[in-house]
Amino acid sequence: MLESFTKALNASGWNVLRYAFPFRAARPEARIGRDASALGQAAVGAAFAAAEGLAGAGPVVLAGHSYGARRTLECLAQRSLPAAGALLLAYPFAPPKRASQAPLPHPRGALPCGFLSGERDSHAPPGALEAALADRPNAQLWRIPRADHGWSRARLFEPGGPLRQALESFLASLGSGP
Repeated sequence: MLESFTKALNASGWNVLRYAFPFRAARPEARIGRDASALGQAAVGAAFAAAEGLAGAGPVVLAGHSYGARRTLECLAQRSLPAAGALLLAYPFAPPKRASQAPLPHPRGALPCGFLSGERDSHAPPGALEAALADRPNAQLWRIPRADHGWSRARLFEPGGPLRQALESFLASLGSGP
């Protein structure tokens, strides 16, 4: 999924810096631990600093899938990073095993946030994320037809495909290209 995501962004003219969260770097097959929040947020901040150094005068958009989306949004709520926007794929708003919905942090400032969620995403059931984003003028939500939480349908990333269209629409809305 991340390789397909990277290729789609590269095809749209964007460079991508991928990184591993600390628990993944130490144990690639490990489950996400309960204490990973602070470490995850620190990893997002470090990745932003590295991307900003490589980008020069170009814009930096933070992105994450599921756990990465959650930690990205948390980091942006706690730190003032001069990002151009945040792209949050499969944000785990209401994971099936949780008794309640996860908090949806507010990023600092008026940062544009693009939420891309599958119609069949069990972690963000239809209606729940829409209601949570209703009062956020800088947030856009795209529901991707036939997509689940893991974006398992590779055709979603093809040129003209629904996920690719959503990616390009969000990036174009930022007003500054790569």
